[in-house]
Amino acid sequence: MLGTDLTRQPLDALEVFPIGAPTVVQIGEGDDFFLMGGHVDLDAVSGRILLDSLPSLIRLQAGGREAEKLQWLIGQLVEEFRGHEAGSGFACSGLAQLMFLQILRGYLSRSENSGAGWLRAISDLRIARALALIHDDPAREWHLPDLAKAAGMSRTAFATRFREIAGVTPLAYVTQWRMHLAERALRDGEKTIAMIAQSVGYASEAAFSNAFKRVMGASPTRFRTYQRQELTETRKGEPVGRDYVPLLA
Repeated sequence: MLGTDLTRQPLDALEVFPIGAPTVVQIGEGDDFFLMGGHVDLDAVSGRILLDSLPSLIRLQAGGREAEKLQWLIGQLVEEFRGHEAGSGFACSGLAQLMFLQILRGYLSRSENSGAGWLRAISDLRIARALALIHDDPAREWHLPDLAKAAGMSRTAFATRFREIAGVTPLAYVTQWRMHLAERALRDGEKTIAMIAQSVGYASEAAFSNAFKRVMGASPTRFRTYQRQELTETRKGEPVGRDYVPLLA
């Protein structure tokens, strides 16, 4: 909560900034304080990979190299926003994305934020090479020597470093990534379960179903049914049942 007088009745942010309202809102009189905020839209499936790697709050100390870059970007964003020149909306969107990237870089640069996770893994040059191969061809039958070679490391050194940085073994990561892709396909597409199984590297629907249930906690059929029910009820404005909540191990 922000305010010059904390005894006053607080206002809900959704009331102050309703959807479709002007992008600039003035509360009270004067020009003593300017607060800028925003949000980043993430895919419901893939976005969770990033969110699971981040804390609920990231704070960058003023005076640091990352904060200086962020301050410059904020200045440029405000200038573009107030200038209303041709292409200012496009420029603001690009600057906002750069701000988000700079915040992530600032977070990763601090030694206390060196815990294992996906974000740290893609920031490691060697491990990132192996991740790129997995992401580009998830259906391939990956083996540890193939990934270690891509990273330019011995099999033992690669396996040790991957687990230390990513928090899981390389082949466990392959499985998790396949399940993320399958989750998106089941939620958004019309492919049959057999087609999805083949697209993420499983020779049979049964093998895929067993793997999906082990990781996600429900069969692909039940997961798809739940997701479509949730989407329908959300559109109707009805409360969504919670008999089953998909959970990624």
